[in-house]
Amino acid sequence: MSGLGYEHQVRFLNNILLHQADVDSVNHDKWADFLTNNCRVLATINETDDILDYSDIINPDRLGNTLENLNSNIIKYFNFGRIPDANDEHRLWISPTINNDNANTFFASVFTGKKVKTGHLEFDSKRNCFHVE
Repeated sequence: MSGLGYEHQVRFLNNILLHQADVDSVNHDKWADFLTNNCRVLATINETDDILDYSDIINPDRLGNTLENLNSNIIKYFNFGRIPDANDEHRLWISPTINNDNANTFFASVFTGKKVKTGHLEFDSKRNCFHVE
């Protein structure tokens, strides 16, 4: 993002959502940590994401479908894999996943620029992620 005229273009954003990111999970923090500039960066994960399963064949360990390598101290990671309605889903902000109250609240906050409240979510310190159930 630097050097191409994009410097500081994310300053007006409150939230940046890396939704089921089809990027390498290994070393993603080396570039993704630079997305923050007075905003929150959140990443969603669904280990059963069917769309990313196809990409995983060529490029294993996509950030959006693995609980490995969640190494950023800046990005907040949210695992949706424990929601039964999220099974195999890629777009988590629509039905059936959004029928889950915690998923609905998460996306309502993110899409309106509000801070996601995490007090009711289990934080997995080993994985460095919140589990949305």
